[in-house]
Amino acid sequence: MEKKSILLISVFVIVILVLGFFVFRSDTKVVSVGKAYSSSVGNVGGDLSEYPISFFNKNNFNAVMVVGDNLPSGYLLGPMDVFNTLHGKLYKKDGKTYVVKIGVGSTKLASGITNVAAQNLIAFGDPCGNAVVGKFISCSDWSLGSGNAIIKLFKNGANSALVVAGSNMEDTNMGAKVLANYEKYALSGSEVCVSGTINSINVQKGGC
Repeated sequence: MEKKSILLISVFVIVILVLGFFVFRSDTKVVSVGKAYSSSVGNVGGDLSEYPISFFNKNNFNAVMVVGDNLPSGYLLGPMDVFNTLHGKLYKKDGKTYVVKIGVGSTKLASGITNVAAQNLIAFGDPCGNAVVGKFISCSDWSLGSGNAIIKLFKNGANSALVVAGSNMEDTNMGAKVLANYEKYALSGSEVCVSGTINSINVQKGGC
């Protein structure tokens, strides 16, 4: 692994360790889990409306966030944005309240994923820059234009893969911002198209 890759993931790990001490908001909205969240996204018919509960297992974040090995460090902003909204998240299920914690091992470079189907994934970046995304979308078929990003669910063996992808860093981070603010955008279906700019975002159901 190149020194740049090691530095990239090290920075992300340090940020997670630091935020782990501070990112708990006493005014966090408690989400109640009802029938809408009774199934895992990994099952056929999974839906973005189940995010993020479908990636929680009691107090644990039950997924790995993945970034490409050689992508610029700015690609970390998207995953960090998502991390901020999930770590310390309160939700209720079966009469119990859980506080989600995201461990250090929940973030990896693509090269650190030896068995893609072994876990739930949230992968950031286009298929040409993130090898894990390339397992679900062909790099040769990738043609998304600038100013767009997709958030798309894939069945990943017995698990799920959630891909957040734009053709450049700005668009990928725009998609990540939508995922981080999932309550505002009321995501649904297996795919949404994100367009515009980071400061002026439009979201529509379906592909771009």
